[in-house]
Amino acid sequence: MSIQPSPQAFARVWCSSIPIAALAERYGVSVPAVSQRAKRQGLSSRQTRPRWSRERDEALARLREAGLTASEIAPRLGPDVTRGAVLGRAWRLGLATRVDEASRQLSLQRVAA
Repeated sequence: MSIQPSPQAFARVWCSSIPIAALAERYGVSVPAVSQRAKRQGLSSRQTRPRWSRERDEALARLREAGLTASEIAPRLGPDVTRGAVLGRAWRLGLATRVDEASRQLSLQRVAA
């Protein structure tokens, strides 16, 4: 069940530092629904992409090194981080791509042949 705040109350929380994902959870709606409501009310847009800090980059590198998939890493880095954001950031940081063991063995067999 979703909660419908008044336009004034919504504008106040929209302009606060509360993340959009937290607003969506608070009101029981999706992140795009929160953004669409703000747009309908004529409120200025907010940054919806994850903010990458040194700590998040280090956590990403550790989790990637541990062999976790992007889908497993994303929720560990925060509610605003998606699988695609993890893959893009890993690429920009030059982190090794995750290759499953079956694919690695197949590649080794092809090289040996």
